[in-house]
Amino acid sequence: MNFTPEQAEAIFNHGQNLIVTAGAGSGKTRVLVERFIALLDRHPDWPLTSIVAITFTEKAAREMRDRVRQAIERRLADAPDDAERDRWFQHAAALNGARIGTIHSLCAQLLRANPAEAALDPAFEVLDENEAAIARVDAVESALARLATGDSPATALLSEYDMRTVRAILYDYASPSRAAEVAEALADGPGALWARWERAWVEERAAIIRALRADPAWQDALAWGHYVDLPDEDKLSAVWIEVLRAAPVLLESDDDTFCEIAAALVGAINLQGGSAKKWGSKELLDECKATLRSIRETLAKALDEAHAGMQTLLGREDFEGAMRVLALLRRPVDAFFDKVTVNAPDAKLRTNRLRLLSRIRATLGEVADFSKVEGS
Repeated sequence: MNFTPEQAEAIFNHGQNLIVTAGAGSGKTRVLVERFIALLDRHPDWPLTSIVAITFTEKAAREMRDRVRQAIERRLADAPDDAERDRWFQHAAALNGARIGTIHSLCAQLLRANPAEAALDPAFEVLDENEAAIARVDAVESALARLATGDSPATALLSEYDMRTVRAILYDYASPSRAAEVAEALADGPGALWARWERAWVEERAAIIRALRADPAWQDALAWGHYVDLPDEDKLSAVWIEVLRAAPVLLESDDDTFCEIAAALVGAINLQGGSAKKWGSKELLDECKATLRSIRETLAKALDEAHAGMQTLLGREDFEGAMRVLALLRRPVDAFFDKVTVNAPDAKLRTNRLRLLSRIRATLGEVADFSKVEGS
């Protein structure tokens, strides 16, 4: 067969890992099949099942299996001697057990081949996408029903957020992939989660302030009052004096001081007043007001972004109450995983399963955006 240099490299270079990128219809499946056969050619002692080929869809897996079968049948028909014919005949006979399939099917094969070690019933079934969606609906709706009818302080969430919002967030977060984001958050209880949120807020606030201080346009705006003659007895001149006094602090202080001074300055910048006659021209007065407005709006935006995660954060007692949501959600989450896994008699397997459950529960701890709940 004729291959391009790139195809030949992908097929016959077996000494390193390779990544092949190509568009639809460019021959990726053909190259993968030829690499599969080339490995069997180069290693006569390898059984067919020693090679694993993984695709994303069942359709692609079936296509690859068919092409590998056809290639093996060609090798069998063209075998030059009995030894080669016998070798390719064994490969053909092993095709039904070939590890050509999706990631799910490969994992299922490994688990069914080692049921004792995995403490699994070998007759288990892989939960398909539709069944998983139904199980998630059951878990979320059960949790919401318990939350709505219970007397836990966590029911206050429903007074801050409507049921539809809480339900939507639950559906978004009630999955192992999202749970992994906060897998460590609740390892040491609610206090650790609180500290985690606080650290994240402090880091985010610092990044916002750094970005603002590095903005040349904002630096020029702060210094505008230095380059004009501020008229005496003008309201806007008084505002500029406040801006110029605050500028060094805004550019060099710690983050807490920055927020304090910025908030005071936003309140102090009042654009009412100002005399075009005193400023010398209407154009200069307009420029003065536009610059002050820019400073005020930029600071207000930075403060809004920086305070979003903490300014209205729950009080500690409210936080402790809200964390009881986890207890309300534990039963339906356990029920959900009972549909996916089986009880493991082995202690290690139980531990792994509980860790996975804790990840889900940790994620469910974020079912409400606590940063938006007013503190007491």
